[in-house]
Amino acid sequence: MQKCIGRVLRWRCKLMQMKQWDDKMNQCSVLVLYPRRSDRIIALLMRMLRLPDRKNNVKVPGVVKAAIVNTLRSNYELLLTDPAKFLRRSLEGRSHNNFVWACESKGISDIILTWHIATSILGVRRQHPAALSEDMIVSTHLSRYCAYLVAYVPELLPDDNEWCKSLYKAVKKDAVRALAGGVAASSAEEDEYNKLISLLEQGRAKHHQVLANGVELGKQLAGVQESEGQEAAWRLLAGFWSGMILYIAPSDNLKGHEDAIARGGELITFVWALLMHVGIDSRSSTTVASGV
Repeated sequence: MQKCIGRVLRWRCKLMQMKQWDDKMNQCSVLVLYPRRSDRIIALLMRMLRLPDRKNNVKVPGVVKAAIVNTLRSNYELLLTDPAKFLRRSLEGRSHNNFVWACESKGISDIILTWHIATSILGVRRQHPAALSEDMIVSTHLSRYCAYLVAYVPELLPDDNEWCKSLYKAVKKDAVRALAGGVAASSAEEDEYNKLISLLEQGRAKHHQVLANGVELGKQLAGVQESEGQEAAWRLLAGFWSGMILYIAPSDNLKGHEDAIARGGELITFVWALLMHVGIDSRSSTTVASGV
């Protein structure tokens, strides 16, 4: 995938002095658990000083790249519709089609944050911490990356920049307030999950709707774990997130992507270039190359 994208960018950006992509992706999260007192103090200072969220820069796992390309190969005819159709396809023939409600919204950013919160909640409940499945890796990495896009580079998303920033800040503020008590890292996974849900549901009527939706979706995903096993829930999430990154990538904001390339590149920019290469230049396009 990286070689293919590199070829595309070389001829599209000949006049630009671009840095070599370091094959990394930024991460941040709305739900940050602070098990140690020192962590909570640092978080409080960051809020008081109005410092931005901490972000991590991690190497893009090979399974994440593979999931994006495989989703493109199998779903390119649906790419330009809407996220709900991605989810309907992944849930075809299953008993829990009620997940589609979490994909129906006027803005893409609140869908991203809703699923990001739910993914984070499910991550607390996962079993056997030492054994991460490929679907878990795909889901958690793309979830945190999309949250980073909303918080730091909303100009590369379909929604209005300022609206994205204000949405993220409002949801983050409510989440930080709800989690002020922290979750004990030494607790068993189920106890940790129950405490997290309890903290997030206290004063729920006052929470931002996106936070409330994320909690509800997280509980539904936990129900899938109970009935079908954790593999089924993470498989659903991996399909959603690999579809989401493809859905948000098409853009006519050339300046935004040029700036991102000049900084060394964003994962979404390379996905955008890949989609351009196969004939997908916007969400309203109907002509798609058949040889993906």
